[in-house]
Amino acid sequence: AKRAEVNFCPPYPAAETEDTLETMQKSLILDVKQRNNRKLVKHKMEKTFALRRHEVVRDAPMRRAARKNAQKSVAQITDCDEPDAGRECVIKGLCVYTEEDPENLVLEYVDMDENAIKEVIQDTTIGMYVIKRSTSVEPEDIQIILEGIKVLQDLENVALAVAMLFGLMYALNLNYPVDHRYTFEVDQKVYMELDDSKTSNKTLALKNQLFQ
Repeated sequence: AKRAEVNFCPPYPAAETEDTLETMQKSLILDVKQRNNRKLVKHKMEKTFALRRHEVVRDAPMRRAARKNAQKSVAQITDCDEPDAGRECVIKGLCVYTEEDPENLVLEYVDMDENAIKEVIQDTTIGMYVIKRSTSVEPEDIQIILEGIKVLQDLENVALAVAMLFGLMYALNLNYPVDHRYTFEVDQKVYMELDDSKTSNKTLALKNQLFQ
């Protein structure tokens, strides 16, 4: 049964082919950068899910994420007055719930010179970085890195960066980071309501609690 779930491939939507879905999938890269475009992005993500699933089963080997017993104290994740800071607390709290390290979701660098930052970027497969100066509470820059390339920068806050990274990974058919597999599964299947038919027990338990 588990192997059947791993190899599950839903049929393409009616009147759609692999070519039309590939075109739609590529257009998502531009769509996610536009403001107030959530409905269109969600619609296209739902339609292209079957194509992405076929690509994963056909082209990518199964990667089993190692379960990490990384229970962290939630004392530092407190109520915040600022909406952006509050959203960041919620995201890090989700990492705690899924037993994934919140400190590794978004890495923070303070007073780091440009050459050192470039070296970090080149060695990064998938990541988000907050760059700060010690004299300022606000971040100087928030960036998203894919395959050693800075694909987005000057993002307004961490919550937006997480949402944009999720959209990019989905549109480009990238595997979720092993260390935060469940965090992004919750983003996909609970928040975005995309393909919730095959859900891990951990994510399903959270979803049931939220809707009680």
